[in-house]
Amino acid sequence: MDNQIDFDINDETENIKTQNRRSTTIPEGTVLNNNWVIGKQIGSTEHANIYSVSHIGCDNDNSDITHEARSYAFDSIPPHVKSNRARAIRRLSRRTAFSMAWNDLRVIVYRTGIDLQDPKETSQVLPEDIPAAKDVCKSSKQKTTRQRESDRPRQKSRRKRARQERKAEVQNENEQHLNYQDHKSSKHEPTEPVEVDAAEFFFFEQLYLSNGDEAIRQKVAPATRSKVEGYPAAKYEEVDIVGEKALVQFIAIKEREIVFLQRTRNEF
Repeated sequence: MDNQIDFDINDETENIKTQNRRSTTIPEGTVLNNNWVIGKQIGSTEHANIYSVSHIGCDNDNSDITHEARSYAFDSIPPHVKSNRARAIRRLSRRTAFSMAWNDLRVIVYRTGIDLQDPKETSQVLPEDIPAAKDVCKSSKQKTTRQRESDRPRQKSRRKRARQERKAEVQNENEQHLNYQDHKSSKHEPTEPVEVDAAEFFFFEQLYLSNGDEAIRQKVAPATRSKVEGYPAAKYEEVDIVGEKALVQFIAIKEREIVFLQRTRNEF
């Protein structure tokens, strides 16, 4: 009993395989549109079976022009395979002599020959009588619901990052503008001149002469030179500043020194 069931299953499987093979091939001698007779299968590609074909009642003496037929199946195949097969049909569109649907197959009869090769064949549009081939390009580009859902977080992240970058650019431009305005206004602000009386100027002058070379020091009186020599020696000692008022006075003295040195340098 079990052996009989196995035999029945094997027979049914073999019949299905035979039907599938028959559904993708065209029997020899099949007449298409009362004009074209399908001959033997002479080859195949990844997407089509190739047949020899003859035209009824046509005596063509031109041996360079012959015809072949190809059959393409578009049922129960992935979208990218449909797209590839539609592209193959499009490449043959310039040489297509006849096209029709036969038993769920798309049959293309086309001219062959060396002088009929055209490099521009790929730019032709699909024939209008191939709805399956025309629709495959649109369907293959459509995303599934899961793909669209998975794309949304990435799109939101990209948009948020773009908004943050634009906001940072605007803030940076505003800060640069404010810094430029502050720098521009500070350059034009008048500085208060430092007032130096005659006694201070004389002291600074003697200080400068006392710290010059030997020829310059000889111009300073010995008594004056001894008084000012202790002043530059104090630069190596720590300055003890007590209170804010003392600090302000110390800064004012240093400012006067700078002014004096600049004036003296210009004079010499």
